[in-house]
Amino acid sequence: MFKGNNSNNDGINIRARRLKFLLSRLRKSWKIFYKSSYGKAGFYIIAVFIALTILSPVLTFHSPENFVAPTIDRYRPDIITNISIPSTTGISASSNFVYASSLSSSEYSFTYLLYEVSPAGNIYGIGYGATTSTPVGKIFSLYNSSVTGKVIYPVTVAPLYCYATLYTNPGVSSTYVLVGSTSGKIFIGEVLWKSGDPGTGLPSMKEMANVSINGTMVYAPVLNSEPASFGVPKWVPFYSYSAYESYLNPAMVYVVVKNTTGYYLNAYEADGLVFSWSVKLPGSQVPSQPYYYGYDSEFPVGKVLIAQGNTIYAFSEITGKEAFNTTLQGNINSKIGISIPIGYQSAEAPSPIGFFSLSNSSNLYYISLNNGSVSEAFHAPGIIQGVTTSRGESGFPSYLFVADTNHVFAITSIMENSSSAGSYNISAAAGSFTSNIEYDPSVDEIYLYTSTHEIISVSISKSGYSLSPNWAAIGTGSTYVTSFSGQFLDTATQSESLLVTTSSNTIEILSGNGIDIAPLPPTLHAPSGNFYLFGTNAGGQSIWSQWIASFPWDWFVGLSVTAGIMLIAVLVATIIGYLGGFTGYALEYLSLAIYLIPGLPLLIVLASVLGPTLYNIVLILTIVGWPFTAFTLIGIARSLKVRSFVEYSRTSGAGVLHILRKHMLPNMLPLVAYFTAVSIGGAVAGISTLQFLGLAPTNIPTWGAMLSSLESNFFEATTAPWIIIPPAVTLTLFILCLIFVSRGLDEVVNPRLRRR
Repeated sequence: MFKGNNSNNDGINIRARRLKFLLSRLRKSWKIFYKSSYGKAGFYIIAVFIALTILSPVLTFHSPENFVAPTIDRYRPDIITNISIPSTTGISASSNFVYASSLSSSEYSFTYLLYEVSPAGNIYGIGYGATTSTPVGKIFSLYNSSVTGKVIYPVTVAPLYCYATLYTNPGVSSTYVLVGSTSGKIFIGEVLWKSGDPGTGLPSMKEMANVSINGTMVYAPVLNSEPASFGVPKWVPFYSYSAYESYLNPAMVYVVVKNTTGYYLNAYEADGLVFSWSVKLPGSQVPSQPYYYGYDSEFPVGKVLIAQGNTIYAFSEITGKEAFNTTLQGNINSKIGISIPIGYQSAEAPSPIGFFSLSNSSNLYYISLNNGSVSEAFHAPGIIQGVTTSRGESGFPSYLFVADTNHVFAITSIMENSSSAGSYNISAAAGSFTSNIEYDPSVDEIYLYTSTHEIISVSISKSGYSLSPNWAAIGTGSTYVTSFSGQFLDTATQSESLLVTTSSNTIEILSGNGIDIAPLPPTLHAPSGNFYLFGTNAGGQSIWSQWIASFPWDWFVGLSVTAGIMLIAVLVATIIGYLGGFTGYALEYLSLAIYLIPGLPLLIVLASVLGPTLYNIVLILTIVGWPFTAFTLIGIARSLKVRSFVEYSRTSGAGVLHILRKHMLPNMLPLVAYFTAVSIGGAVAGISTLQFLGLAPTNIPTWGAMLSSLESNFFEATTAPWIIIPPAVTLTLFILCLIFVSRGLDEVVNPRLRRR
């Protein structure tokens, strides 16, 4: 019993001593390896690679195969024209709406000039290439209105019909510019063309009238003609007041005046700026800008609406007679005012309404333009920032859009428990909405301006009123959009365009449609809220996610191929080097035949024959890679075969498997470790080569697959280097670090290479 226990204890002690000896050898080998500069560098690099591989599921923010950057990130409006404003003109395009260009049509559907008015009242026309007479960037000095004080913005530029040519040329209108100043002076002038035809010859301006008001002008004067965004609208007033005698709407100018006795709403005939009527507003609060509604059951008499405090007043446009007044639950939101569908200017609606919100309110209300009754239309999650509608030419508007701080809603029903059928949420990266909504009826899109100086285009689905972002116009570098002046029909392109001013003192005309700008450069603040650390490729896929997702797959390929190579090489080496015989000679000639065939052509042939699947590629790389390792190990096996300890084991009766396990394999192990490091890098380089040549599947995220686009579009490397640099650098580092590791292992195995 004692002997049995002693025997067991001896066995345990022997195993413990063997383990201790093995650990001692490992520590000694590690010190030699770590002392090597190559080994140390390779170790730290490969440690980073292993860490990224383990963390790849967490760090892969988007699906490498299925994610595509949303359209709002990929699409930008094309810059059709970029116009620099000379400082000598006294006007600036970068002052946040102060000098925002106005625009108008001189005849149906055409706009020829952009208009700027300096603080001193100098009126300029700016060419943008609409005709040869109005080249891009040409500044035309139209008139010095000689207003005293400073111009109050925005300046109105709008079309008016000529009553004298009503029958001879009924479709043509003229462009008029209305300017008001802080001293209380009003100026109105007509834009003329030297040739007589709008858009040809030199433009100039004829002063039609100017007048001084009795008091201080609170807001810029308002003309009862809307600026023509998409050509002259169906409803345009006549410049001559005599048109009223023929039941046609005359042009009127409205202005809010303050003097020592209070606030007044004054009206002037545009023809000669003849005073027409004045209404004293009863409250002491600053009133709102007047809002004009041009068509109701009293046609041709429209209404002028104005809010003061918590009351909305409506007056006849011609007589100033009060039509109604409505008391609200709070003060009107002056930022959005009263939104009246433009279609109500040209067709009699059965129950015309306007939309408004109260200050710091989430509720949207509608007011009857017939009797002033008010009802709630919609409740938004946040404070309402903007409201707009479709034209509403056949009654109630088809679309009603409401924006709060971070959302825009499409309202399906105005009168019956209004609800949102579609909405779009702006990302935190884009900030919040800071101005009213612009609606483009030609393509059913709305445009939103944000606090981060972005313009976002949102399209409206024909079915369901759903909203989806189309594109975002964002600045580059230090240049950003400072104001969004609206949209107009661009004569040069015969399409709707957007007009913006930038911080670089330029005016830009942007296309209404977005163009695909992918590949996207690296950014942390995409309009959608996504971030692309390494940008995207031409298909909109995240380079970062593909790069991170490639770590496990490249390790899988490298380790799978290396495991196959080592298994075959060790097996063949032992058979040839130790056992020999006919089998050994046959294997040796087969190995030599494979080894002598050039590697790359063999890879290409095998990939073409077997097919480009992942497992076939692993098999091909294994077949091509094992002969070199096997020949090296054959020499080791043959040298070990004649060593005394192997001869002693053989003569003492040890079997082949025992000799292989106890003597051959342990002595091959250092070289196997060395070749393992080399083979992993070689396998990854091999699949990358085949993917680059299109002979391996590229739907699997690997660094080689990321580089495969270069084969057909090398120009991409120069225009979008962020696509190429991450996989190229990573692939290079991966192969180098394994070479460094193998060099460090070589110093462990070969003492002559160690630095003394």
